[in-house]
Amino acid sequence: MKTVGWIYLVAYALDAVLSLISSYVPGFLLASNVVSTVVVLFTLVAFVLACVGQLKPRKVFIILACFYCLVLGFGLIIGVLLVVQLGPQKLQGADINPQFFRQTFAWFEPVHLALQAVWLCLAAYGLVAYARRKAEVDQSAAVDVQ
Repeated sequence: MKTVGWIYLVAYALDAVLSLISSYVPGFLLASNVVSTVVVLFTLVAFVLACVGQLKPRKVFIILACFYCLVLGFGLIIGVLLVVQLGPQKLQGADINPQFFRQTFAWFEPVHLALQAVWLCLAAYGLVAYARRKAEVDQSAAVDVQ
């Protein structure tokens, strides 16, 4: 399970970084979307494994999964607001990217930056907490052997 935890945490951090970069460099948008799709699946697996006690510290994985769901919910709300505000006909030919959201919604940029900052901090927190937990387990295993 340690490998699954590390893979998830690294993918989560990579997704957070790519998401931030793709917000300002449109060329990274495809890579960010691919990584996000994989991380969505990993989030479901990590959440289930954390709930059944296979990934520890459980709190870290549950917090990361819940925040990821919040970010996905934010995206869903933005999509609904776009359809309501502009209508489906105007959206058919529109180039939907972060710049489009900035132009359409005045509040998008501060909310987006706040979510990105929290996302990056949580990714760092997850990596540090998991590494600390691994070190504690390794240290206790070494003491048990002696």
